[in-house]
Amino acid sequence: MALPFEKWISEQRFPEEATDLLNEGIICYKAGAYRAGLLFSYLGFEKVIKNRLLVAKRPDNVIEGAWESIQRDVNNDAIWEETVFDTVTGFSNMPIFLQDNKKREEMNRHLSYWRDRRNDAAHAKENEINNAHVETFWTFMQSNLPKLVVRGSRVAILENIERHFDHRFTPEGTDFSHIIQQIKHSLYEEDLLSFYQDVQGIFEEIDPFFTVIKNDEMNKFWDELFKLGDPFSRQLVQYFKSEKGAEVFEAFIGEYTHRIALFYEDKHFIYNLWYEKIKNFEDPYKLLATLLRNNLIEDRSKETAINKLILNLNNKIPSDSIDFITLVENGYLINFRKLVFGIGDDVSTLVNDFGWGNKNLKPVRYYLFNSGLDKEVVQSLCRVFQSQPYPNKMCANLKDFFNKNGELKDEFKNIAKDLGISPPKDLGFDE
Repeated sequence: MALPFEKWISEQRFPEEATDLLNEGIICYKAGAYRAGLLFSYLGFEKVIKNRLLVAKRPDNVIEGAWESIQRDVNNDAIWEETVFDTVTGFSNMPIFLQDNKKREEMNRHLSYWRDRRNDAAHAKENEINNAHVETFWTFMQSNLPKLVVRGSRVAILENIERHFDHRFTPEGTDFSHIIQQIKHSLYEEDLLSFYQDVQGIFEEIDPFFTVIKNDEMNKFWDELFKLGDPFSRQLVQYFKSEKGAEVFEAFIGEYTHRIALFYEDKHFIYNLWYEKIKNFEDPYKLLATLLRNNLIEDRSKETAINKLILNLNNKIPSDSIDFITLVENGYLINFRKLVFGIGDDVSTLVNDFGWGNKNLKPVRYYLFNSGLDKEVVQSLCRVFQSQPYPNKMCANLKDFFNKNGELKDEFKNIAKDLGISPPKDLGFDE
């Protein structure tokens, strides 16, 4: 059975040499060789930091000569360990990793302790090294490696993003996981909101219509950031809720609708999403179904939300059966019948509304084909289309529908006959 630490390593995409050392440490730990387990784990930890120093660009606060010296020394087998240690704990005037003096002092104490334990293990000193030491060091690694990132790499990451998504330089569909890892290991939480805005600016320059016409790669990029978890996902939620990030949010959430669950804490944002912004979504069914499945709409508001959906269908029909079942369970068909055909007391008839009726041709056909006819629906259609004025496009749409569905056309005639009314000629019932 894999240890939790093994699972964590598999998710990190560390350099191969660091991963090999960490895996050797795990093998030794499982065999009861705790000194070797701690030694290999410590060396794997330092190899990760060594690699970050090698691949990073020079931080703005570090002079060129000092940076060149660091990168040269971490490649020297005789002094690389000492160089990594000194780089993390020293350089108080030009910090490379931790900017806060107190955090750097705390890290210095932790690393000094673990370097001493590493020496105990390597040189067979009298101090005991047991399983608890190895497990505690692993916990230290998991807690602190995310903090040990080279500052000043932001410009380089943005340059990599720009070059990757510009298909004059990089073929479409090329893997960008390395960029995600750079972000993960190079940015602090306080940098993220402005970083996301910079990324949006790059995307807008490359594809000015990426928030209007779906760009799969760019949407996938945002989703990979969500997969990083906190603080990246939490800050991305905040950015998408901002005025600047709103357009990106709508383009993204239209494709990755399940991510809406991450916004659950802001009830006002969720309410406004279905009450007002639903009209902006290419697939409003999916949006509302996802909100309902995640219990993000209060019971008292569900009917209103369903009605908002019906008012903003944008001539779309359900594309997903599970979404449609969710909507039906929450009253979609009942409310559609009521609003569109004017069935009930003091209810307007959307099928006779020129704006809605001339636009939403497909949803009406979809309803009639799947739910069929009844006396109230037939009576409503006879009343609306018996004579002008009525929405001409909807009239032509229904005439075409009944001509192509002979059984429903015959059923319409029979119901109309039972009601003692004449089927509308304008819907093709004189032919």
